[in-house]
Amino acid sequence: MIDLSKTNDPDYEDLYEKAAKEAENILAKKGHKAGDLGFCHLVWNLQKKILKEKHNITWYSPAEQNPNRSYD
Repeated sequence: MIDLSKTNDPDYEDLYEKAAKEAENILAKKGHKAGDLGFCHLVWNLQKKILKEKHNITWYSPAEQNPNRSYD
């Protein structure tokens, strides 16, 4: 069972948003574009890494929180 206590904590929302923007900027520099097929998964993977490395937060993407749902 995954611990979502910080993932869904509103006190961390700004931090999650900043990490997502940072991930999007890094991906844009590599030629990826928002709206491309699978882009959300690239952002979430990088966002997860940023949050762990910079803030020691284990964050779970929407895909991880909802394994029976399809995202793209």
